[in-house]
Amino acid sequence: MKYISYSFAIFCIFLLFSSSLGAQIKTDSLGRVLIGYERAGGDRDTIINLMVFGKNGEYRTGGKLSFGDFGSYSHYSWNVFAGEYGTTDTDQLWLHGKLGTYFIQ
Repeated sequence: MKYISYSFAIFCIFLLFSSSLGAQIKTDSLGRVLIGYERAGGDRDTIINLMVFGKNGEYRTGGKLSFGDFGSYSHYSWNVFAGEYGTTDTDQLWLHGKLGTYFIQ
């Protein structure tokens, strides 16, 4: 009986995590990958293939995509990321490299 109860508990935990992840990452009917909570009416012309939504306000501003390790700003660990500048709807691209940025042609 203990084996059955452990299996049931593991199954319930799996369902819990899969349902919470499903709300965060999904593929819509057009094949676009959406990360975060989608705002109704976003990307009306269906141009974007990958959308990273931020957590700020109605427009889901401030979405960022990090590369490599990323830690707390208070511990000087914002390493490498790209996203929308600030925490409001600035519509400005923020490319951040802790030790600078490097562009090649």
